[in-house]
Amino acid sequence: MASPTEILGLLLLPFWYFIESFFKTCQDLFVPVSLRNLKDLSGEVALVTGGGAGLGRSLAIQLAELKVTVVTWDINQSANEETVRMILDNGGSAYAYTVDIGNPEDVYAAAEKVKGEVGEVTLLVNNAAIGQSQSVWEIPDKIIQKMMTTNALAYFWLLRAFLPSMKENNHGHIVAILSGSLNMVPNGLGAYISSKSAAYGLHQALNTELLCEQKTKIQTTVAFLDFIATDMTVGRLNCGTADVLPPQVVAHHIIEGIRLNIPVVTSTKTSFMLYLFKNFIPTKIFLLLFRLGGVTSIFLNTKDKK
Repeated sequence: MASPTEILGLLLLPFWYFIESFFKTCQDLFVPVSLRNLKDLSGEVALVTGGGAGLGRSLAIQLAELKVTVVTWDINQSANEETVRMILDNGGSAYAYTVDIGNPEDVYAAAEKVKGEVGEVTLLVNNAAIGQSQSVWEIPDKIIQKMMTTNALAYFWLLRAFLPSMKENNHGHIVAILSGSLNMVPNGLGAYISSKSAAYGLHQALNTELLCEQKTKIQTTVAFLDFIATDMTVGRLNCGTADVLPPQVVAHHIIEGIRLNIPVVTSTKTSFMLYLFKNFIPTKIFLLLFRLGGVTSIFLNTKDKK
């Protein structure tokens, strides 16, 4: 039976986790970047999916400016090679690979090539995505399957390809580029939001698993983004008075979040407040409740059973 001191400690832990979460959030919201320590990314190897255009290209270029070796994957070979040419012309280091991330065999084969030709990936930016606005009862089955595969399932394959080496070296950063619409779902984006919700669920599961490995130094960042001026959105949005931000501005904000080890980045303050309202209870409290119940995993380990 637990002693009174142990019981008191367990009762106080949830309050500590709330206070810790509150002050970290206030720091991220209100403390100017100029007063905080930005981690040095020079020497890191960053893989950016969807690096051939839009936000992916901006992320690749700005990371290269920070002396990061950039590996960009895209299904569009010419656009992807153009991104690399822009980086090389500016004195950076970059490599282009034509990869369909919707195909797991492509992902695993390309991952092995990257490891052999460039080195171990230490910064994974899961950016590639496709979207289409249509009601859930009208959107074609093939488009639904393509969105779920590219926007959600590919994240599994990327993690399986690159997370093991990060864990082995206890070093790395994983970034999931998602949509601010997850926090307030608009009409007409049911399939797209479903795919991004699946990716977010995986990202949350990853965070929980990493938190359970208490000594891990692997960081994660999720970016909830609103309207960005890319080929996916320009001329196709009815966004009212909302700002449509240039991809260069959004990329700068995301990279700042990476360098500050911020777990959640949003492109607007409004989007951040929506996120807070939907996710008020820190993950650590849920983990504490599981531990108090003697539960370390929901399911029994049947791996070795036949």
